[in-house]
Amino acid sequence: MSDDSAASGGGEDPLRICFVADLDLTHHFGATLRALSTLEALSHLGEVDVLSISEDATEATTQASPWSTGRHHVVPRSDFKVPSTSPPAGSHARRLTHLIVSTLRPAPDPRIAWPPHLTKPPHTPYDLLWAFGEFSNAVGRSIEAHHRIWDMVDYQLYGDTTVAGPGTGWSDVRRIGLRKVLGNRLRRRRQRAEYLALATGMDHVVVSNLSETRRSGISSISLIPNSYPAPIGDGAPVARDTDALTVVFVGNFFYPPNLQGMEWFLERVWPLVEQSAPDAQLLVIGDGGREKLGAGSASVLVLDRVPEIRPLIERAHVSVAPILAGTGSRLKILEAWALSTPVVSTTIGARGLAAENGRNIFIEDTPEGFAARILHVHRQPRLAADIAREARATFARDHSQDRINTLVRRLVTAVRAGRG
Repeated sequence: MSDDSAASGGGEDPLRICFVADLDLTHHFGATLRALSTLEALSHLGEVDVLSISEDATEATTQASPWSTGRHHVVPRSDFKVPSTSPPAGSHARRLTHLIVSTLRPAPDPRIAWPPHLTKPPHTPYDLLWAFGEFSNAVGRSIEAHHRIWDMVDYQLYGDTTVAGPGTGWSDVRRIGLRKVLGNRLRRRRQRAEYLALATGMDHVVVSNLSETRRSGISSISLIPNSYPAPIGDGAPVARDTDALTVVFVGNFFYPPNLQGMEWFLERVWPLVEQSAPDAQLLVIGDGGREKLGAGSASVLVLDRVPEIRPLIERAHVSVAPILAGTGSRLKILEAWALSTPVVSTTIGARGLAAENGRNIFIEDTPEGFAARILHVHRQPRLAADIAREARATFARDHSQDRINTLVRRLVTAVRAGRG
């Protein structure tokens, strides 16, 4: 029996599925890669209507879906009325009081009402609704479905990302002050309640890093790893210029841990690399890069969106993940692994992956160690090739599209059978 027939129950009618996401699915970058990988898996189970809640759309549109036999519905995010949770303006004491009060109250109903002037996707009730992210969960509750799965993506309780570390332990008081620690702990508590409310009414919840959910209080939860859905070829290394060192970083700079990590890298690590390799170039690629970091310098090229990111990663000698805080697992590492590019990461950056220092990745947490490892990889092409080969094997074993297809099929089958 093929995967497809097994997924649809071995002769049963294909499922009718609605996939809801508040992402630009045409921009193959960051969390969108996870969404596209999930869509690919769901497309083997039946007809998938895709509902994109778009920041950029000014009117609702519907067209054939490029991801399945269903339709692609695009609706403007601005049409949805979202209750404000912003703290009031004023003194620190006033904001802290607001935070304490909001923490003591029950989490609000997460449902976001469907705008009356917009037409819902027509095939309701769906056999399955798959909500990708928090906002999509809240909107998707207005769409009828027999079963619901919520992809939480990350359990985003990373606290204060303006400092090195989450800043929620009492040991952090000396470093960042009692007010910040208390505020971070209260925010985490409130956010945990909000996540529990979002999980209510869902048959199952999936995440990209299961270890971060142990204290979430959500019972029906499991792991669907991140993936890189594009074809990865035969793994043959791309020819690289062995003289001029090229380093690449990929990340959305509206996500605070990416910005924090790159600021640390530019200030503390890159000058050490330049001292030993004056011709080295750093490519910084990601939404918001120029807005947050500026235009760069002679040795640092900052790019926002690029037409094709794959060749830039393939031709780099090293991909870096200088992450100091955050959750989930790094798509930037998986993308480099899939494309046979060696990675140097911090410990936190490699968290959530089967990363083994010196085998499929290099892990360094000090500026001196990070810079030295980048230079070492560049000067030892045989070592770089060995690391890249092991990294690609790890990707193929744990994160390939075939593996995601299998895990999604098993989960949907279990949920429909009441075992989710």
